[in-house]
Parts: sequence; C-alpha cells; structure tokens
Amino acid sequence: MPILGSQYLTATQFKSLEANGLDLSAWSDAQLDELLAAASRLIDSYVNDTFAIQRYNDERLVWNMQSHRVYPIHRPIRFAISLRLYFTEQSIAEFDADELFISRENYVALTSFALLPQISIIPALIGTGLKQVVAGLTYLAGYANLVSTTATLAEAIDDTETAWDVSDGTQFAVNDLIQVDAGDSKEEAVVDAIAGNTLTVIRNNPKTHITGLAISKYQSAAPADVVTATWLTAAHMIGQQGLKAEGLTGLRQAVIGSYSISVGEDSSSGGLPFVPDAAKAVLQNYRKIRLQGA
Repeated sequence: MPILGSQYLTATQFKSLEANGLDLSAWSDAQLDELLAAASRLIDSYVNDTFAIQRYNDERLVWNMQSHRVYPIHRPIRFAISLRLYFTEQSIAEFDADELFISRENYVALTSFALLPQISIIPALIGTGLKQVVAGLTYLAGYANLVSTTATLAEAIDDTETAWDVSDGTQFAVNDLIQVDAGDSKEEAVVDAIAGNTLTVIRNNPKTHITGLAISKYQSAAPADVVTATWLTAAHMIGQQGLKAEGLTGLRQAVIGSYSISVGEDSSSGGLPFVPDAAKAVLQNYRKIRLQGA
C-alpha cells in the first residue's frame, strides 16, 4: 500500500530546537512546514511504514490455530475492527470488534467463537492436512496521543447502541479513534460515519454511558526519536541546499555548527533528497523490510 505519511514536526517546533548553526532567516513558517512534511515522507519511505494512525483493511495474515491470534504487520495496534477466517473458498467466519481482544504490543486474539458452524469444521480440516488458516484483519494502528475535545455525549447510550448523538460532530472524522471518559468505565470506539451531530461508531467492549460525558480522540504523534530523525533530515536538507547555493558542491562533507552533513547525494537517491546516516541510525528499530514473491 502507498505510504501516506504525516508531518512529524512543525515549523514552530523545529525553530524551538537547537538549530546547530543553520541560518533560517530566509525560511518562512509555510516553507519550513512544507520542507518538514517532505522530510517526514522521506522517513516513511525509508522505514517502509508510517507512524500516523491508519486504517488497514482485510490485511491477510496467518491465524494461529492454537493461540487464536494474528500478528498484524503495522504496530502499535490501536483498535481491531473485524477479523475474517478463510477456511475454504466457501467457508468464511467473520468476527466483530466486541469478539476480539487487542494487545497493543503486537497481536489480536479471538475471545469468542460465537458457536459459528464454520469453527466446528476445523478438526476435520486438520485431519485432511490443513496446517494454516488465512485471516483477514481490519484494524487501526499507529502512534498517537489522546487529546481532549469540547464535544460531549448529548444523550445517554446503552451497551448496544452504535449511533451516538454528540454536542458537536464537526470535531470528528471517519476513522477517528475516540474515547468516552467515564472514569473507570472508559470506552474506545471508531467513528464509522457522521451525519450532523450523530456519530455511527464501531465498539469494542461496549458499556452504558450517561449524558454529558467528555469525548477525547487519538491524534497521530510520532515517537520522540522519530521526531529527532525528522529534525536531522530537515536540517540536512537545509544545510545541503545552502552549500549548493554557495557553489560548494565539490565538497563531500561539511560541518555547520555542531551538525555534520554530506554534500554529495546518497548512492540510491538518484540526486533526490534522502535520509542522512544520522537519521537512519535513529530509525533502525522501526524499519520494515518487505519481501516480494516469497
């Protein structure tokens, strides 16, 4: 799937950090934001993933028949929407959010088989040589912080309702992960549709809630070391551009303040901007290697 990206550092945040001798006087905030968005996309391309919250639909995985778990590609897992088990071309079992357990570390597990007739055929299929069951998982994953909104529940809801009236529906978007704050009875849900001030939601572990409860939502926020890598990449791009403007393209490396940059391009970049080595070192634990045709 295409890497959508997100801006992991704003112009204001960038300027508030140690500039290491970079001259930013010629850069407007709008230009810096554009550059930082480009640096963020370079980082996504390098790690083959995105740190922003995204929805992944029917991602094909191996279902573990002993633990009843699947291990999604993208992490951390924020919400499991549905799981399909493909036993044969004609035999498919589908489980909703409230039948799934989410470990935000690395897996999603079934909590109920709901007596589906398809499940009963597993022993017979194993006897005929079945070794793996293909799963299709729909879920949200990514890095985020929980932020407050001014919206509240405009009605009381029970543990079966999926249409919620709220005080202000304009603060939400489809696929937002939201939280109703009821003290010890917090509940998370995914916004599936919006009609005025009515949200249609997908619920996991539904609870009953009263009118007036606060609603928060998760906002994409990259880890601190990814923010550092974004800063390093943007600083590299600014420094490289400045050196080229001065006609110093014959240099292989230069030091600006306390920051060292390469002047020649990365061998794989084709002359385009690239993630510098200092940022690559920070990103190694996040990088995903994709294999084709295996």
